[in-house]
Amino acid sequence: MFLKNPFRLTSFNIITALLFLFPTHSMSQVVQEYELFWDKDQKVLKTKGNFVDGFEDGTWRFWNEDGKLNERSNYYLGAFHGPVEFFHPNGNIKQQGFFKWGVQDSVYTEWAANETLTTKGYFNNDIKDSLWQVFFDSGKPKMTSVYKDSTELVVEFYDKNGVQLLKSGKGVEKEYFLNSNQVRWEMNYEDSIKSGQATYWFRNGTTAKRGEFYQGVKNGIWIYYYKNGTVWKELSLLRDQRDGKFAEYHPSGNVSVKGNYIKGKKERLWQFYNDEKQITMKGEFSNGMQHGDWEYYYPSAKIESKGKYNLGKREGVWLFYYETGEKWREGLYVADNKESTWTTWFESGQKLQEGEYKNDKSDGYWESWYSTGKVKDQGNYQTGKMHGDWIGYFENGKVNYKGQLKEELKQSAWEFYFSNGNKRETGNYKDGLRIGEWFYYFEDGKIESHGSYVAGEKNGTWEFYYDFGALKRKDSFKKNRMHGKSVMYYPNQKVMVKSVYSKGKPSGNWLFYNERGDLVNEKKY
Repeated sequence: MFLKNPFRLTSFNIITALLFLFPTHSMSQVVQEYELFWDKDQKVLKTKGNFVDGFEDGTWRFWNEDGKLNERSNYYLGAFHGPVEFFHPNGNIKQQGFFKWGVQDSVYTEWAANETLTTKGYFNNDIKDSLWQVFFDSGKPKMTSVYKDSTELVVEFYDKNGVQLLKSGKGVEKEYFLNSNQVRWEMNYEDSIKSGQATYWFRNGTTAKRGEFYQGVKNGIWIYYYKNGTVWKELSLLRDQRDGKFAEYHPSGNVSVKGNYIKGKKERLWQFYNDEKQITMKGEFSNGMQHGDWEYYYPSAKIESKGKYNLGKREGVWLFYYETGEKWREGLYVADNKESTWTTWFESGQKLQEGEYKNDKSDGYWESWYSTGKVKDQGNYQTGKMHGDWIGYFENGKVNYKGQLKEELKQSAWEFYFSNGNKRETGNYKDGLRIGEWFYYFEDGKIESHGSYVAGEKNGTWEFYYDFGALKRKDSFKKNRMHGKSVMYYPNQKVMVKSVYSKGKPSGNWLFYNERGDLVNEKKY
Protein backbone atom coordinates (compact mmCIF):
# COMPACT_ATOMS: atom_id res chain seq x y z
CA MET A 1 0.00 0.00 0.00
CA PHE A 2 1.05 3.61 -0.39
CA LEU A 3 3.33 4.93 2.36
CA LYS A 4 2.17 7.58 4.82
CA ASN A 5 4.15 10.82 4.86
CA PRO A 6 5.39 11.82 8.33
CA PHE A 7 5.65 15.44 7.20
CA ARG A 8 2.11 15.79 5.87
CA LEU A 9 -0.01 18.53 7.38
CA THR A 10 -2.60 16.96 9.68
CA SER A 11 -3.85 20.05 11.49
CA PHE A 12 -4.15 23.75 10.81
CA ASN A 13 -2.89 24.42 14.33
CA ILE A 14 0.87 25.07 13.96
CA ILE A 15 2.91 25.69 17.12
CA THR A 16 6.60 25.11 16.49
CA ALA A 17 6.96 26.63 13.02
CA LEU A 18 5.98 29.83 11.26
CA LEU A 19 2.79 29.91 9.21
CA PHE A 20 2.10 32.43 6.48
CA LEU A 21 -1.30 32.72 4.81
CA PHE A 22 -1.69 35.14 1.94
CA PRO A 23 -5.38 35.29 1.00
CA THR A 24 -6.31 36.27 -2.52
CA HIS A 25 -9.79 36.39 -4.00
CA SER A 26 -10.66 34.91 -7.35
CA MET A 27 -14.31 34.89 -8.29
CA SER A 28 -16.13 33.26 -5.35
CA GLN A 29 -13.16 31.13 -4.26
CA VAL A 30 -10.85 32.06 -1.36
CA VAL A 31 -7.28 30.98 -2.16
CA GLN A 32 -4.65 30.97 0.59
CA GLU A 33 -0.98 30.35 -0.04
CA TYR A 34 0.52 28.23 2.73
CA GLU A 35 4.16 28.00 3.81
CA LEU A 36 5.53 26.17 6.84
CA PHE A 37 9.19 26.40 7.82
CA TRP A 38 11.47 24.13 9.83
CA ASP A 39 13.32 27.09 11.37
CA LYS A 40 12.36 30.38 12.99
CA ASP A 41 14.44 32.31 10.44
CA GLN A 42 12.15 31.10 7.64
CA LYS A 43 14.98 29.78 5.51
CA VAL A 44 14.24 26.04 5.37
CA LEU A 45 10.84 25.19 3.95
CA LYS A 46 8.90 22.27 5.38
CA THR A 47 5.59 22.53 3.49
CA LYS A 48 4.22 24.63 0.66
CA GLY A 49 0.83 24.56 -1.03
CA ASN A 50 -2.53 26.26 -1.46
CA PHE A 51 -5.85 26.14 0.35
CA VAL A 52 -8.99 26.80 -1.69
CA ASP A 53 -12.04 27.56 0.42
CA GLY A 54 -10.27 25.96 3.39
CA PHE A 55 -9.24 22.71 1.63
CA GLU A 56 -5.83 21.61 0.32
CA ASP A 57 -5.83 22.06 -3.44
CA GLY A 58 -3.37 21.61 -6.28
CA THR A 59 0.26 20.58 -5.86
CA TRP A 60 1.73 20.41 -2.33
CA ARG A 61 5.40 19.86 -1.57
CA PHE A 62 7.01 18.56 1.65
CA TRP A 63 10.73 18.81 2.48
CA ASN A 64 12.99 17.10 4.99
CA GLU A 65 14.80 19.19 7.59
CA ASP A 66 17.92 19.17 5.40
CA GLY A 67 15.97 20.91 2.62
CA LYS A 68 15.55 17.88 0.35
CA LEU A 69 12.19 17.19 -1.24
CA ASN A 70 10.39 14.30 0.45
CA GLU A 71 6.94 14.34 -1.16
CA ARG A 72 5.00 15.97 -3.98
CA SER A 73 1.25 15.42 -3.84
CA ASN A 74 -1.83 16.68 -5.61
CA TYR A 75 -5.09 17.54 -3.85
CA TYR A 76 -8.64 18.50 -4.64
CA LEU A 77 -11.09 19.51 -1.91
CA GLY A 78 -8.66 18.27 0.76
CA ALA A 79 -8.23 14.76 -0.67
CA PHE A 80 -5.49 13.18 -2.79
CA HIS A 81 -6.36 13.63 -6.45
CA GLY A 82 -3.82 12.91 -9.16
CA PRO A 83 -0.21 11.77 -8.78
CA VAL A 84 1.42 11.38 -5.33
CA GLU A 85 5.18 10.96 -5.25
CA PHE A 86 7.85 10.28 -2.59
CA PHE A 87 11.60 10.78 -3.06
CA HIS A 88 14.86 9.23 -1.86
CA PRO A 89 17.35 11.48 0.01
CA ASN A 90 19.45 11.64 -3.20
CA GLY A 91 16.51 13.25 -5.02
CA ASN A 92 15.51 10.23 -7.11
CA ILE A 93 11.88 9.20 -7.08
CA LYS A 94 11.00 6.45 -4.58
CA GLN A 95 7.25 5.87 -5.01
CA GLN A 96 4.52 7.02 -7.34
CA GLY A 97 0.81 6.38 -7.16
CA PHE A 98 -2.39 7.91 -8.51
CA PHE A 99 -5.57 8.87 -6.67
CA LYS A 100 -9.13 9.81 -7.57
CA TRP A 101 -11.05 11.70 -4.90
CA GLY A 102 -8.88 10.27 -2.12
CA VAL A 103 -8.97 6.66 -3.37
CA GLN A 104 -5.81 5.02 -4.73
CA ASP A 105 -6.36 3.89 -8.30
CA SER A 106 -4.38 2.98 -11.41
CA VAL A 107 -0.64 2.24 -11.65
CA TYR A 108 1.61 2.09 -8.57
CA THR A 109 5.42 2.07 -8.86
CA GLU A 110 8.48 1.95 -6.59
CA TRP A 111 12.17 2.52 -7.38
CA ALA A 112 15.46 1.97 -5.55
CA ALA A 113 17.71 4.95 -4.85
CA ASN A 114 19.68 4.05 -8.00
CA GLU A 115 16.48 4.44 -10.09
CA THR A 116 16.07 0.68 -10.56
CA LEU A 117 12.44 -0.42 -10.71
CA THR A 118 11.58 -2.48 -7.58
CA THR A 119 7.76 -2.69 -7.59
CA LYS A 120 5.08 -2.29 -10.20
CA GLY A 121 1.38 -2.99 -9.74
CA TYR A 122 -2.13 -1.69 -10.04
CA PHE A 123 -4.81 -0.47 -7.63
CA ASN A 124 -8.53 -0.63 -8.31
CA ASN A 125 -10.64 1.40 -5.90
CA ASP A 126 -7.95 1.31 -3.15
CA ILE A 127 -7.43 -2.49 -3.50
CA LYS A 128 -4.49 -4.24 -5.11
CA ASP A 129 -5.59 -5.73 -8.43
CA SER A 130 -4.24 -7.63 -11.43
CA LEU A 131 -0.50 -8.19 -12.03
CA TRP A 132 2.11 -7.14 -9.45
CA GLN A 133 5.87 -7.49 -9.95
CA VAL A 134 8.64 -7.07 -7.35
CA PHE A 135 12.34 -6.74 -8.22
CA PHE A 136 15.60 -6.69 -6.27
CA ASP A 137 17.56 -3.42 -6.19
CA SER A 138 19.79 -4.97 -8.83
CA GLY A 139 16.81 -5.11 -11.19
CA LYS A 140 16.56 -8.92 -11.12
CA PRO A 141 13.04 -10.35 -10.69
CA LYS A 142 11.98 -11.32 -7.16
CA MET A 143 8.25 -12.09 -7.23
CA THR A 144 5.31 -12.01 -9.60
CA SER A 145 1.80 -12.09 -8.19
CA VAL A 146 -1.74 -11.71 -9.43
CA TYR A 147 -4.40 -10.18 -7.19
CA LYS A 148 -7.94 -11.40 -7.62
CA ASP A 149 -10.79 -10.44 -5.29
CA SER A 150 -8.25 -9.12 -2.75
CA THR A 151 -6.42 -12.47 -2.71
CA GLU A 152 -2.74 -12.62 -3.69
CA LEU A 153 -1.80 -15.47 -6.01
CA VAL A 154 2.00 -15.85 -6.22
CA VAL A 155 3.11 -17.06 -9.64
CA GLU A 156 6.92 -16.80 -9.49
CA PHE A 157 9.55 -16.22 -6.81
CA TYR A 158 13.36 -15.91 -7.06
CA ASP A 159 15.93 -15.73 -4.27
CA LYS A 160 18.55 -12.97 -4.14
CA ASN A 161 20.98 -15.16 -6.08
CA GLY A 162 18.57 -15.38 -9.01
CA VAL A 163 17.52 -19.00 -8.33
CA GLN A 164 13.85 -19.57 -9.12
CA LEU A 165 12.25 -21.19 -6.05
CA LEU A 166 8.62 -20.92 -7.10
CA LYS A 167 7.30 -21.54 -10.61
CA SER A 168 3.75 -21.58 -11.96
CA GLY A 169 2.39 -21.11 -8.42
CA LYS A 170 4.27 -24.03 -6.88
CA GLY A 171 7.44 -23.97 -4.80
CA VAL A 172 9.02 -21.99 -1.98
CA GLU A 173 9.18 -18.31 -1.02
CA LYS A 174 12.35 -17.45 0.88
CA GLU A 175 13.07 -13.99 2.32
CA TYR A 176 16.41 -12.83 3.80
CA PHE A 177 17.25 -10.20 6.39
CA LEU A 178 18.54 -6.98 4.87
CA ASN A 179 22.24 -7.15 4.01
CA SER A 180 22.47 -10.68 5.41
CA ASN A 181 22.57 -14.29 4.28
CA GLN A 182 20.32 -15.26 7.20
CA VAL A 183 16.91 -16.46 6.03
CA ARG A 184 14.04 -14.48 7.57
CA TRP A 185 11.23 -16.80 6.52
CA GLU A 186 10.54 -19.70 4.21
CA MET A 187 7.11 -21.01 3.18
CA ASN A 188 5.59 -23.36 0.65
CA TYR A 189 3.07 -22.58 -2.08
CA GLU A 190 0.58 -24.75 -3.94
CA ASP A 191 -1.63 -23.34 -6.68
CA SER A 192 -0.15 -19.87 -6.03
CA ILE A 193 -1.24 -19.69 -2.38
CA LYS A 194 0.53 -20.45 0.89
CA SER A 195 0.17 -24.12 1.70
CA GLY A 196 2.02 -26.46 4.04
CA GLN A 197 4.98 -25.76 6.31
CA ALA A 198 6.22 -22.21 7.02
CA THR A 199 9.16 -21.22 9.23
CA TYR A 200 10.34 -17.81 10.45
CA TRP A 201 13.76 -17.08 12.03
CA PHE A 202 15.37 -14.43 14.21
CA ARG A 203 18.42 -12.66 12.83
CA ASN A 204 20.61 -14.80 15.13
CA GLY A 205 19.43 -17.91 13.25
CA THR A 206 17.14 -19.39 15.90
CA THR A 207 13.55 -20.22 14.97
CA ALA A 208 11.01 -17.46 15.70
CA LYS A 209 7.84 -19.37 14.78
CA ARG A 210 6.66 -22.24 12.65
CA GLY A 211 3.42 -23.79 11.53
CA GLU A 212 1.31 -24.60 8.48
CA PHE A 213 -0.84 -22.73 6.00
CA TYR A 214 -3.96 -24.13 4.40
CA GLN A 215 -5.57 -22.36 1.44
CA GLY A 216 -3.50 -19.25 2.15
CA VAL A 217 -4.24 -18.86 5.88
CA LYS A 218 -2.61 -20.17 9.06
CA ASN A 219 -4.09 -23.45 10.15
CA GLY A 220 -3.29 -26.14 12.72
CA ILE A 221 -0.62 -25.96 15.43
CA TRP A 222 1.65 -22.90 15.44
CA ILE A 223 4.64 -22.65 17.78
CA TYR A 224 6.40 -19.37 18.72
CA TYR A 225 9.86 -19.20 20.31
CA TYR A 226 12.04 -16.92 22.42
CA LYS A 227 15.40 -15.91 20.96
CA ASN A 228 17.09 -18.38 23.31
CA GLY A 229 15.29 -21.21 21.50
CA THR A 230 12.75 -22.11 24.20
CA VAL A 231 9.05 -22.21 23.31
CA TRP A 232 7.13 -19.00 23.99
CA LYS A 233 3.62 -20.17 23.06
CA GLU A 234 1.71 -22.91 21.28
CA LEU A 235 -1.68 -22.35 19.75
CA SER A 236 -4.16 -24.12 17.55
CA LEU A 237 -5.60 -22.17 14.60
CA LEU A 238 -8.58 -22.82 12.38
CA ARG A 239 -8.43 -20.67 9.25
CA ASP A 240 -6.28 -18.02 10.97
CA GLN A 241 -8.51 -17.93 14.07
CA ARG A 242 -7.49 -19.33 17.45
CA ASP A 243 -9.43 -22.52 18.09
CA GLY A 244 -8.39 -25.27 20.48
CA LYS A 245 -5.69 -25.61 23.11
CA PHE A 246 -3.40 -22.69 23.99
CA ALA A 247 -0.22 -22.66 26.09
CA GLU A 248 2.29 -19.94 26.90
CA TYR A 249 5.67 -20.42 28.63
CA HIS A 250 8.20 -18.43 30.63
CA PRO A 251 11.68 -18.12 29.03
CA SER A 252 12.79 -20.81 31.48
CA GLY A 253 10.39 -23.25 29.81
CA ASN A 254 7.93 -23.40 32.68
CA VAL A 255 4.24 -23.03 31.81
CA SER A 256 2.87 -19.48 32.14
CA VAL A 257 -0.69 -19.86 30.79
CA LYS A 258 -2.82 -22.69 29.51
CA GLY A 259 -6.40 -22.73 28.31
CA ASN A 260 -8.72 -23.11 25.33
CA TYR A 261 -10.08 -20.99 22.49
CA ILE A 262 -13.25 -21.55 20.52
CA LYS A 263 -13.71 -19.45 17.39
CA GLY A 264 -11.15 -16.89 18.52
CA LYS A 265 -12.48 -16.43 22.06
CA LYS A 266 -11.28 -17.78 25.39
CA GLU A 267 -13.52 -20.56 26.72
CA ARG A 268 -13.61 -23.10 29.57
CA LEU A 269 -10.87 -23.42 32.22
CA TRP A 270 -7.78 -21.17 32.10
CA GLN A 271 -4.81 -21.44 34.46
CA PHE A 272 -1.93 -19.01 35.07
CA TYR A 273 1.44 -19.79 36.72
CA ASN A 274 4.54 -17.93 37.87
CA ASP A 275 8.06 -19.02 36.91
CA GLU A 276 8.31 -21.09 40.09
CA LYS A 277 5.49 -23.32 38.77
CA GLN A 278 3.08 -21.93 41.37
CA ILE A 279 -0.45 -21.19 40.20
CA THR A 280 -1.39 -17.48 40.36
CA MET A 281 -5.01 -17.66 39.20
CA LYS A 282 -7.49 -19.95 37.55
CA GLY A 283 -11.08 -19.80 36.34
CA GLU A 284 -13.57 -20.18 33.55
CA PHE A 285 -14.13 -18.08 30.43
CA SER A 286 -17.25 -17.80 28.32
CA ASN A 287 -17.36 -15.93 25.02
CA GLY A 288 -13.96 -14.42 25.78
CA MET A 289 -14.95 -13.09 29.23
CA GLN A 290 -14.32 -14.33 32.75
CA HIS A 291 -17.40 -16.26 33.78
CA GLY A 292 -18.05 -18.60 36.67
CA ASP A 293 -15.75 -19.51 39.57
CA TRP A 294 -12.32 -17.82 39.84
CA GLU A 295 -9.51 -18.16 42.35
CA TYR A 296 -6.41 -15.99 42.86
CA TYR A 297 -3.28 -17.10 44.72
CA TYR A 298 -0.28 -15.68 46.59
CA PRO A 299 3.22 -16.56 45.26
CA SER A 300 3.27 -19.23 47.97
CA ALA A 301 0.28 -20.88 46.21
CA LYS A 302 -1.96 -20.04 49.18
CA ILE A 303 -5.37 -18.75 48.11
CA GLU A 304 -5.67 -14.94 48.06
CA SER A 305 -9.30 -14.49 46.93
CA LYS A 306 -12.18 -16.34 45.29
CA GLY A 307 -15.58 -15.57 43.83
CA LYS A 308 -17.69 -15.61 40.69
CA TYR A 309 -17.72 -13.61 37.46
CA ASN A 310 -20.70 -13.01 35.23
CA LEU A 311 -19.54 -12.19 31.69
CA GLY A 312 -16.46 -10.29 32.80
CA LYS A 313 -17.88 -8.69 35.96
CA ARG A 314 -17.52 -9.84 39.56
CA GLU A 315 -20.84 -11.02 40.95
CA GLY A 316 -22.02 -12.30 44.33
CA VAL A 317 -20.03 -12.82 47.53
CA TRP A 318 -16.22 -12.64 47.25
CA LEU A 319 -13.83 -13.88 49.93
CA PHE A 320 -10.29 -12.60 50.53
CA TYR A 321 -7.64 -14.28 52.69
CA TYR A 322 -4.39 -13.59 54.50
CA GLU A 323 -1.46 -15.58 53.12
CA THR A 324 -1.54 -17.59 56.34
CA GLY A 325 -5.04 -18.81 55.45
CA GLU A 326 -7.26 -16.70 57.72
CA LYS A 327 -10.17 -14.80 56.21
CA TRP A 328 -9.26 -11.14 55.60
CA ARG A 329 -12.30 -9.62 53.86
CA GLU A 330 -15.77 -10.53 52.62
CA GLY A 331 -18.34 -8.61 50.63
CA LEU A 332 -20.89 -8.55 47.84
CA TYR A 333 -20.34 -7.53 44.20
CA VAL A 334 -23.19 -6.59 41.87
CA ALA A 335 -22.09 -6.05 38.25
CA ASP A 336 -18.48 -5.51 39.44
CA ASN A 337 -19.50 -2.87 42.03
CA LYS A 338 -19.16 -3.33 45.78
CA GLU A 339 -22.60 -3.31 47.42
CA SER A 340 -24.15 -3.85 50.86
CA THR A 341 -22.07 -4.80 53.93
CA TRP A 342 -18.32 -5.40 53.64
CA THR A 343 -16.34 -6.80 56.58
CA THR A 344 -12.59 -6.97 57.25
CA TRP A 345 -10.94 -9.12 59.95
CA PHE A 346 -7.63 -9.34 61.79
CA GLU A 347 -5.69 -12.60 61.42
CA SER A 348 -7.09 -13.54 64.82
CA GLY A 349 -10.64 -13.51 63.48
CA GLN A 350 -11.56 -10.33 65.35
CA LYS A 351 -13.37 -7.73 63.23
CA LEU A 352 -11.16 -4.90 61.97
CA GLN A 353 -13.68 -2.87 59.95
CA GLU A 354 -17.24 -3.09 58.71
CA GLY A 355 -19.46 -0.79 56.67
CA GLU A 356 -21.78 -0.26 53.75
CA TYR A 357 -21.12 0.19 50.04
CA LYS A 358 -23.38 1.60 47.35
CA ASN A 359 -22.39 1.70 43.68
CA ASP A 360 -18.80 0.72 44.59
CA LYS A 361 -18.40 3.60 47.09
CA SER A 362 -18.49 3.63 50.87
CA ASP A 363 -21.94 4.89 51.78
CA GLY A 364 -23.63 4.64 55.18
CA TYR A 365 -22.44 3.68 58.66
CA TRP A 366 -18.87 2.41 59.17
CA GLU A 367 -17.14 1.11 62.27
CA SER A 368 -13.60 -0.10 63.02
CA TRP A 369 -12.04 -1.97 65.94
CA TYR A 370 -8.72 -2.62 67.63
CA SER A 371 -7.40 -6.18 67.59
CA THR A 372 -8.65 -6.49 71.18
CA GLY A 373 -12.25 -5.95 70.04
CA LYS A 374 -12.48 -2.41 71.42
CA VAL A 375 -14.17 0.17 69.16
CA LYS A 376 -11.71 2.46 67.32
CA ASP A 377 -13.77 4.64 64.91
CA GLN A 378 -17.45 5.24 64.20
CA GLY A 379 -19.00 7.43 61.54
CA ASN A 380 -20.71 7.74 58.17
CA TYR A 381 -19.70 7.89 54.54
CA GLN A 382 -21.60 9.48 51.67
CA THR A 383 -20.68 8.52 48.09
CA GLY A 384 -17.19 7.44 49.12
CA LYS A 385 -16.36 10.36 51.43
CA MET A 386 -16.47 10.74 55.20
CA HIS A 387 -19.58 12.77 55.97
CA GLY A 388 -21.41 13.69 59.15
CA ASP A 389 -20.50 12.96 62.79
CA TRP A 390 -17.33 10.96 63.49
CA ILE A 391 -15.89 9.82 66.78
CA GLY A 392 -12.71 7.90 67.55
CA TYR A 393 -11.57 6.06 70.67
CA PHE A 394 -8.34 4.96 72.27
CA GLU A 395 -7.97 1.29 73.01
CA ASN A 396 -8.76 2.02 76.68
CA GLY A 397 -12.20 3.29 75.66
CA LYS A 398 -11.45 7.01 76.15
CA VAL A 399 -12.45 9.40 73.33
CA ASN A 400 -9.61 10.18 70.87
CA TYR A 401 -11.41 12.72 68.66
CA LYS A 402 -14.91 13.84 67.72
CA GLY A 403 -16.35 16.23 65.18
CA GLN A 404 -18.16 16.63 61.87
CA LEU A 405 -17.03 16.19 58.28
CA LYS A 406 -18.59 17.25 55.02
CA GLU A 407 -17.34 15.42 51.94
CA GLU A 408 -14.12 14.43 53.74
CA LEU A 409 -13.43 17.99 55.05
CA LYS A 410 -13.60 18.80 58.78
CA GLN A 411 -16.30 21.34 59.70
CA SER A 412 -17.41 23.22 62.86
CA ALA A 413 -16.19 22.28 66.36
CA TRP A 414 -13.61 19.52 66.82
CA GLU A 415 -12.10 18.10 69.98
CA PHE A 416 -8.98 15.96 70.31
CA TYR A 417 -7.98 14.14 73.48
CA PHE A 418 -5.09 12.41 75.22
CA SER A 419 -5.52 8.76 76.13
CA ASN A 420 -6.03 9.77 79.79
CA GLY A 421 -9.25 11.58 78.82
CA ASN A 422 -7.89 15.14 79.01
CA LYS A 423 -8.28 17.49 76.05
CA ARG A 424 -5.33 17.80 73.64
CA GLU A 425 -6.68 20.52 71.31
CA THR A 426 -10.01 22.19 70.56
CA GLY A 427 -11.28 24.58 67.93
CA ASN A 428 -13.29 25.02 64.76
CA TYR A 429 -12.83 24.05 61.12
CA LYS A 430 -14.27 25.40 57.92
CA ASP A 431 -13.85 23.26 54.81
CA GLY A 432 -10.94 21.43 56.39
CA LEU A 433 -9.05 24.56 57.54
CA ARG A 434 -8.67 25.72 61.14
CA ILE A 435 -10.44 28.98 61.93
CA GLY A 436 -11.00 31.15 65.02
CA GLU A 437 -9.65 30.52 68.51
CA TRP A 438 -7.80 27.25 69.15
CA PHE A 439 -6.54 25.84 72.43
CA TYR A 440 -3.73 23.32 72.89
CA TYR A 441 -3.15 21.48 76.17
CA PHE A 442 -0.51 19.57 78.07
CA GLU A 443 -1.44 16.01 78.97
CA ASP A 444 -2.26 17.04 82.55
CA GLY A 445 -4.93 19.47 81.30
CA LYS A 446 -2.99 22.76 81.58
CA ILE A 447 -3.01 25.08 78.56
CA GLU A 448 0.07 24.75 76.34
CA SER A 449 -0.88 27.51 73.84
CA HIS A 450 -3.81 29.36 72.32
CA GLY A 451 -4.45 31.78 69.49
CA SER A 452 -6.44 32.35 66.33
CA TYR A 453 -6.40 30.93 62.82
CA VAL A 454 -7.62 32.49 59.58
CA ALA A 455 -8.16 29.95 56.78
CA GLY A 456 -5.73 27.50 58.39
CA GLU A 457 -2.98 30.05 59.15
CA LYS A 458 -1.98 31.51 62.51
CA ASN A 459 -2.92 35.17 62.77
CA GLY A 460 -2.82 37.69 65.60
CA THR A 461 -1.52 37.16 69.12
CA TRP A 462 -0.55 33.68 70.32
CA GLU A 463 0.41 32.78 73.88
CA PHE A 464 2.56 29.81 74.89
CA TYR A 465 2.91 28.46 78.45
CA TYR A 466 5.27 26.43 80.60
CA ASP A 467 3.92 23.06 81.73
CA PHE A 468 3.42 24.49 85.23
CA GLY A 469 1.10 27.22 83.91
CA ALA A 470 3.32 30.31 83.68
CA LEU A 471 3.47 32.36 80.45
CA LYS A 472 6.46 31.36 78.26
CA ARG A 473 6.03 33.40 75.07
CA LYS A 474 3.71 35.93 73.52
CA ASP A 475 4.04 36.17 69.74
CA SER A 476 2.35 37.96 66.88
CA PHE A 477 1.54 36.11 63.63
CA LYS A 478 0.40 37.07 60.16
CA LYS A 479 -0.36 34.43 57.55
CA ASN A 480 1.33 31.74 59.63
CA ARG A 481 4.58 33.68 59.99
CA MET A 482 5.79 35.63 63.01
CA HIS A 483 5.13 39.29 62.33
CA GLY A 484 5.28 42.10 64.89
CA LYS A 485 6.26 42.11 68.58
CA SER A 486 7.31 39.00 70.47
CA VAL A 487 8.17 38.57 74.15
CA MET A 488 9.79 35.56 75.87
CA TYR A 489 9.63 35.04 79.66
CA TYR A 490 11.70 33.23 82.25
CA PRO A 491 9.84 30.76 84.48
CA ASN A 492 9.83 33.52 87.17
CA GLN A 493 7.90 35.66 84.63
CA LYS A 494 10.76 38.13 84.18
CA VAL A 495 11.21 39.17 80.54
CA MET A 496 13.89 37.13 78.72
CA VAL A 497 13.77 38.67 75.22
CA LYS A 498 11.85 41.46 73.56
CA SER A 499 11.94 41.08 69.78
CA VAL A 500 10.33 42.09 66.51
CA TYR A 501 9.66 40.00 63.40
CA SER A 502 8.73 40.97 59.87
CA LYS A 503 7.25 38.25 57.67
CA GLY A 504 8.97 35.52 59.68
CA LYS A 505 12.39 37.20 59.85
CA PRO A 506 14.03 39.09 62.77
CA SER A 507 13.62 42.87 62.47
CA GLY A 508 14.32 46.05 64.45
CA ASN A 509 15.80 46.21 67.96
CA TRP A 510 16.08 43.04 70.05
CA LEU A 511 16.57 43.36 73.84
CA PHE A 512 17.98 40.57 76.01
CA TYR A 513 17.54 40.39 79.83
CA ASN A 514 18.79 38.22 82.67
CA GLU A 515 16.53 36.50 85.18
CA ARG A 516 16.69 39.55 87.51
CA GLY A 517 15.26 41.76 84.78
CA ASP A 518 18.52 43.55 83.92
CA LEU A 519 19.20 44.41 80.25
CA VAL A 520 22.32 42.46 79.24
CA ASN A 521 22.45 42.77 75.45
CA GLU A 522 20.92 44.58 72.53
CA LYS A 523 20.95 43.68 68.85
CA LYS A 524 19.62 45.46 65.82
CA TYR A 525 18.30 43.63 62.70
